[in-house]
Amino acid sequence: MLQINEAILKKIIAILTILILFFISFKTNIGLENNKATVKNYEYFLGIFLSFIVGIYNGFYSSVSGTFLAYILILLFGQTFLESAATRKIPLTLSSGIAAIIFATKGAIFYPMGIGLFISSSIGAFIAANYSDRIGNVWIKRLFFIIVFIMAIKLKI
Repeated sequence: MLQINEAILKKIIAILTILILFFISFKTNIGLENNKATVKNYEYFLGIFLSFIVGIYNGFYSSVSGTFLAYILILLFGQTFLESAATRKIPLTLSSGIAAIIFATKGAIFYPMGIGLFISSSIGAFIAANYSDRIGNVWIKRLFFIIVFIMAIKLKI
């Protein structure tokens, strides 16, 4: 992935994102109710492998990595949007933290901006986590679709 031109990578990510968004939109119940009582072994190991790939991607680019993890949790493990939002916080926090430590040791972080982003995103996350169960999976799915669609367009399909 590191050898791929950034413009090409953005286009690939945008196209994949739009394709999966359309899949999620046409399957009306997907992400609205947990539809897997048990996860099969091959699904579990496929999820681990795909999460590993997303972790690599998150370490160097980060954009839409949360979306890709949401797709894995919803499509492969049958989680709801709310469950996937909660579940992906652990791996994304850990992988982002590790990447931040490495970038800090290389002097690549602009701390005034990083601190401002940390504070504002923490406040936003606090508000969203407190209200997400009140608005429910239907509205979370709608918001997810709109935000990811805008991100895909911003990546310049």
